Amino acid sequence: MRAPDVPMELAERWNQTVGFLESIRQLRDAKGWSEERLVERADLDRSYSAGIEVGARHPSLKALGRL
Repeated sequence: MRAPDVPMELAERWNQTVGFLESIRQLRDAKGWSEERLVERADLDRSYSAGIEVGARHPSLKALGRL
């Protein structure tokens, strides 16, 4: 993902978000877990978790704790 054509402050936040999302994906992959296994363990809806991984959803602190 690349930052949209927006002011620098927003681009920096975008890059931080993408980095965070990549970290979740990398940790999940390192454990050998599918998205389905992660959401089962975190007790989250699969579409919600998938939305988080692709940057379409913003996780709550509660969801982050579960992940």
